Amino acid sequence: MELKMIDVVTVCAGKDLENISTCIQSLNKNLDINTIYVITNDTNAVPKLKNVIAIDENQIISRNKVIDLKKIAFPFYEKRFGWYYQQFLKMEFSRSKYCTGNYLIWDADTILLKRINFFDQNLSIFTKGKEKLNENYVNTYKKILGIENKFTYSLISQHLFVKKDIMQKMIIKIEDRFNNYFAEAILKNITGNSPSLFSEYETYVNYYASVSSDYRIVERKWFRNAAAVCDFGSDLNTIADRFTDCDYVAMEKFDTTFKGKLKGTLKYYFYKSKQLFGM
Repeated sequence: MELKMIDVVTVCAGKDLENISTCIQSLNKNLDINTIYVITNDTNAVPKLKNVIAIDENQIISRNKVIDLKKIAFPFYEKRFGWYYQQFLKMEFSRSKYCTGNYLIWDADTILLKRINFFDQNLSIFTKGKEKLNENYVNTYKKILGIENKFTYSLISQHLFVKKDIMQKMIIKIEDRFNNYFAEAILKNITGNSPSLFSEYETYVNYYASVSSDYRIVERKWFRNAAAVCDFGSDLNTIADRFTDCDYVAMEKFDTTFKGKLKGTLKYYFYKSKQLFGM
């Protein structure tokens, strides 16, 4: 059974807002949308498109809390603060006045090309990721939640279907364990020497699996390096024509660099070869 009238939550800031229109259009075309909430640092820059509500990020996490979070120190954190912060915004949304039920987290650089389900009756549907499982993420959620990892593969897949009550319970569990605001508790208990030490995707899915068996893991056809062969700002039809059998694609900034474009283009030609020759 397909989920109807879904709420979508995405986080986007700065110059990235210039490229969000195609993402929003793709969601409106391929999902039965109730509301698309864009959490941002500049509500005036959010395109006024169908079903869109722009939310100032400080309505989700207060300025004072952000100031406290910025005081924390560990390797790479100062440069990566925004990356961690956007994850906490998507989690804290579950406790905001805007959240009226379950919601779909959707990465703002991702274009949905086909209608797909994220929920089947009472089952949450999670998607396998493309990259190798990052053990740093595993170590972090083991420490903050006291749970074991359930999966040997990554579940970072540009989107995440969230049950409001389970996200709230997970956040409360972290706060109760450390007697601290959940984001601060996470950041103060991170260990490692890598730019990426926490994933809300991996954390939520593994917590979900520790408290419920109502889920299914699926593999979807999606391409992560679309920005190597499609310009930012490309219209939806142009992108869809290049990726005719993909459910969705990601348009990541790295793939516009020389190294990223080279790597992404090679992956694209391999993808096309598989299409042509049934590899």
